[in-house]
Amino acid sequence: MTFGEHLEELRQCLFRALVGLGIGVVIGLMIGSYVIELIKSPLSEALDNYKTTAAVKTVQQELEQRRAGGESIDDAYERELIAAIRKKRLAFDDVFIDRRALDAAIGRQEAASSGPASAALPSAANAANGSDRNNSDPPAESVQPPGATPSAEQPAADRNRSDAGNTADRATLADEEDATNREPAADRSAGSRLDAADLVKVRIWRPVGLDPSGRIIGDNVTEAFMVYLKASFVAGLVIASPWIFWQLWMFVAAGLYPHEKHYVYIFLPFSLGLFLFGASFAFFLVFKPVLNFLLSFNAWLGIDPYLRINAWLSFVLILPLGFGLSFQLPLVMLFLERIGVFDARAYKDNLRVAILAIAIISMLLTPSDPYSMVLMAVPLVFLYLGGILLCKYWPRRANPLDASYG
Repeated sequence: MTFGEHLEELRQCLFRALVGLGIGVVIGLMIGSYVIELIKSPLSEALDNYKTTAAVKTVQQELEQRRAGGESIDDAYERELIAAIRKKRLAFDDVFIDRRALDAAIGRQEAASSGPASAALPSAANAANGSDRNNSDPPAESVQPPGATPSAEQPAADRNRSDAGNTADRATLADEEDATNREPAADRSAGSRLDAADLVKVRIWRPVGLDPSGRIIGDNVTEAFMVYLKASFVAGLVIASPWIFWQLWMFVAAGLYPHEKHYVYIFLPFSLGLFLFGASFAFFLVFKPVLNFLLSFNAWLGIDPYLRINAWLSFVLILPLGFGLSFQLPLVMLFLERIGVFDARAYKDNLRVAILAIAIISMLLTPSDPYSMVLMAVPLVFLYLGGILLCKYWPRRANPLDASYG
């Protein structure tokens, strides 16, 4: 193939790879919400553990203070309370309630619930009083209709008794209306004279998922949309990666000898498997201890974490990528051995130097906390030993262009 034909083949391979990437991104957009939930799961679990542990620690400190003050605290009660906090994953807030406002609210509620019955009592009493008065009044022809002016023939004693009863009823109604009108003013007066002794501390428990400080936040309106696009693109890239690698391989394979193609056919799946193993190792085994360690500093310093989803997405992508690339160590060792740079004995003799280099690589590819560094360095040491065995026991294939074979 001429140089122009190679460029045309490269253009076609790249076009087919981009088409595959576009299809993968469309699929990623369809499952983007599930991808975000998967990405959020380690962080949400770490935040839940952080909040639950903080609640347990606070309860234990309070119980110890009460014991030190001479109060008797049942150990079974403490164990059951802590077990309930851990099982139900609870957090709490301490709030203060005005005792007088609470009593006033309860009183108004009771008055409202008993209002119709109490209102009926004066009517019944008035009816009874009216019945008594009717029994003691003169005959019916001398009784005036309600609201009528007493006649001259009505005895003076009856008129005085009727006027006194009406005056008493009007005074009772005036007192009730005055008490009703004074109630809000009394409440306002009590609220304006708030005293510290009137404040009652109440502890409110709720699941950690409902705690605002335990949620993953976004600091602007567009952040959720951009995170969704990033997660969908990453998911689409992962889905389309086999097709993309195949197209690139089709372009490269045209310029390789048969024995070179043989190594590619073996190493390419091996490399892909090591990369996926490293990324999965980071996601499922490394994130949890690393997050717990980093959040422990928040608890130590008394700083509540408010974590942005965009920053967390970048962290999720970088750490598995670093683990996936570092887990290619056996293949790199085999490649250097095959081209004659090192051999199995040289790898074995420089084991200490290799461990130092692995520690430096682990420091550069991780957030530099001890957990992530150790969790990367220990597997890499075993992979280095595996690379030595691979170079020692994987036989070479004879190269027909090398005079030393044959």
